[in-house]
Amino acid sequence: MKNAFIISVHSFSDIITNSSTDIFACKTKQSVKAVKELLSEMCKASGCGRVDSILTVKEGTAKEFWHQCADYLVHRCSTFKHFLEYFGSSTGDDKIIIVCGTDDNSIPYWLQTFIEYDLGGYRVHMG
Repeated sequence: MKNAFIISVHSFSDIITNSSTDIFACKTKQSVKAVKELLSEMCKASGCGRVDSILTVKEGTAKEFWHQCADYLVHRCSTFKHFLEYFGSSTGDDKIIIVCGTDDNSIPYWLQTFIEYDLGGYRVHMG
């Protein structure tokens, strides 16, 4: 007798087992352009290539970020309210900068650390 299991796939990261992507919600007062230029210069200096090949930088809100990453954030924060406290926000409509890896394991660890600690990045490890 053969058994079959049906598993609902919620996202691609549910079926990829040996890869991961990191997404950061940054509470910085710098503009998207300034952050992108800074990260670009750091990548050039380190020899890791063009910044566009390893990550994307865009503006968003804490609320949008929560909805994009909710499945992963639930493990770190018990509630949306707790997540907003990190940003000092009451509504989640405040502007933040979102930095996301363009591919599996694309952001070098040293750059992840910089984004997390020096740009105030709230890191979500996807996968």
